[in-house]
Amino acid sequence: MSAASSDPGPDEAAVPPEALQDGPARYGFGSFLTDSWALLRAHVRALVGIFVGVHVVAALVPFLFFFRPDAGVALPVVFLIRVVIPVALGSLAVALVSPSMIAPADPTPSLRAEERRIRAARADLVAMCLLASMAAVVAVIFLGAYGFLILPLFYGPPIAMQILSAEGASFGEAMTGARVMLKNNWRTMLYLFNVSLGTGLVAFVLIGGLFSLLTGGPEPITSVIVAIGQGAIVGSLAAFLAAGQNAIFLRLRGPIPAGSAPVDAADEPAS
Repeated sequence: MSAASSDPGPDEAAVPPEALQDGPARYGFGSFLTDSWALLRAHVRALVGIFVGVHVVAALVPFLFFFRPDAGVALPVVFLIRVVIPVALGSLAVALVSPSMIAPADPTPSLRAEERRIRAARADLVAMCLLASMAAVVAVIFLGAYGFLILPLFYGPPIAMQILSAEGASFGEAMTGARVMLKNNWRTMLYLFNVSLGTGLVAFVLIGGLFSLLTGGPEPITSVIVAIGQGAIVGSLAAFLAAGQNAIFLRLRGPIPAGSAPVDAADEPAS
């Protein structure tokens, strides 16, 4: 195994498999954080740019509603603009960034190429995003306001979205593949939960501080600035969680399916 490829430059080269940490059997939380940080550094512009963009859009969606909904529909509207739309957009962002992180043979694919890939599996992608949104709705119903802290945990959903977007699988194949990969490895989802909760708490504190600084300013300018700041903060933190999803996928993925990118080629003996 060559060590020459283990020092990629940020934004220019994908992280080689040998730069990641232990295999699934010994994959601990520390290795997960190290892998996630390495992937984030290698793809920082795409990750932060896409996730900040979709979160700013999600934060501005409430300003499109110029009416106060009736009491009978107020709760569904709140769930739509505060849970369903943000999680669906976050899942779409995961679908956009995952292929280039999982298949580093082409470290700088164009967004146009990723868009073509996504359009080819449009129905399956929509189904996956809706599944993630519904899971988030259930979490908020049971956890109340605390559920909003961990919304990025549901982006994807994790592993299934990586299989669908990066390996061209159907919805059913992606769900089956995710179940197989996570068998005896559910602890990795606890890693994602810990990071999601931690970043959620950090975002809560930062957004609260931003709101306090701007309190008393002219409306609606102040509200718009807070919304944009909220999108930038949550999006930047969610980018690390997306890197974590892909780090786990790369660790749990076994033998490479036919036709997929040879990301583990560096670990094979030379012929």
